[in-house]
Amino acid sequence: MNYGTLSQFNNLDIGAGDMKKLKGISHGNGYYGTSLSSLFIHNFYHGIGFFRRRGPRRALLENTIRARNSKSEKTALIVGSGPSLDLLDPLVAKEAFDDIFAVNSYYKYEHSKYLVPDFYTLSDPNFFLESNKVKFHENSELYKYLEEFNPTLIIPHLNRNQIPNLPNQVLFFDDRELPRFFKGGISPLKPRGYVSLTLYKALAMAVHLGYKEIYLIGMDNSEFKSYRANHENLVSRKSSEYFPKSLYWDDMPEFSNPEKLPGGMAGQLQVMALFFGDLYIFPTARIFNLDENSLVDAFKKVRNHPAIKTHPEV
Repeated sequence: MNYGTLSQFNNLDIGAGDMKKLKGISHGNGYYGTSLSSLFIHNFYHGIGFFRRRGPRRALLENTIRARNSKSEKTALIVGSGPSLDLLDPLVAKEAFDDIFAVNSYYKYEHSKYLVPDFYTLSDPNFFLESNKVKFHENSELYKYLEEFNPTLIIPHLNRNQIPNLPNQVLFFDDRELPRFFKGGISPLKPRGYVSLTLYKALAMAVHLGYKEIYLIGMDNSEFKSYRANHENLVSRKSSEYFPKSLYWDDMPEFSNPEKLPGGMAGQLQVMALFFGDLYIFPTARIFNLDENSLVDAFKKVRNHPAIKTHPEV
């Protein structure tokens, strides 16, 4: 989430302590609690970030517009990267669903060899890092995977100039996030009203395409279970306490880089509340969660689906 800049306050008579507090509140992780003034500051800077971004031109969204409700007689499976992905039998899933949606690092998982996606959503900034010579990851495993299997790409309009040089069809979406004091929806043709999570963007596109039933696996929102803090209150995440061994890839780091969270764990759990709460703006009647023990409670859960292994691997 982009909350703009505090540079316009540099010339005001604000003490160093007040400035530090202001920056902390305005941060995406900033904790506002029950304070109306802090909530206003938090949303004000979110609003600055929103209005500084240009929306997409209609021509860029033309494919997305034409694709609306084109899948009304089909079913979709959206595959996230949470630990419940280990429950999925990729060979059965291949036959059980008409279309498969994958996101971000899916190509690194063993499942990707057997369950090839029809749609691949890329939204994490790490996939669009730009250098003087290379845009995107033209020499990476991801590029080769997309080239081999040719899924339709789902890409933010903000990265329209950084897509891979491939013949894949592309569906662009408006990736501006509305400030919380506006009521936003889930249409990929308009600014979104939910948090900037790639899996949610894939879900929004599936809804736009009109699938009669949409199934989810790997949408866990449980990463907080793996948080660790050191003596300096720097927070990191421990992979081995989040992912089962069967989901490890070769270069998966054991720990994420320790970082200082301006809002601390209070701010982080506040963000997590948005992760869960924002799912209620999706059409819950036709979205189903294949993980019957998931903490995500916005969607109906399916018990004993044939694509879910009875005894997941340890």
